[in-house]
Amino acid sequence: STPPVTMIPKAPPAIRSNPVGLQNLGTTCYMNSALQCLIHVPQLSAFFINTVQAAPLTNEGAPTNPFDSHGKITSAYAHFIWNVWKSKHRTLT
Repeated sequence: STPPVTMIPKAPPAIRSNPVGLQNLGTTCYMNSALQCLIHVPQLSAFFINTVQAAPLTNEGAPTNPFDSHGKITSAYAHFIWNVWKSKHRTLT
């Protein structure tokens, strides 16, 4: 029997209930589609959001990126996913 799928835990108040959209810059539609698929994988998003949320704060009050030491792509994705769920804007470019 397969284990049940767990959903994203209830987001902290500072996290949006839905991620922001991605603006198409002309030739980015395929990349945007792939990123939107990754954004909506509950376990993946929860892992990155919760890990960054638990990280110590910088002097400016922003969380540090604990993935900076895990490679450039992982670090960039952590930064991206944080902004997708935390942004006050409707779209990201």
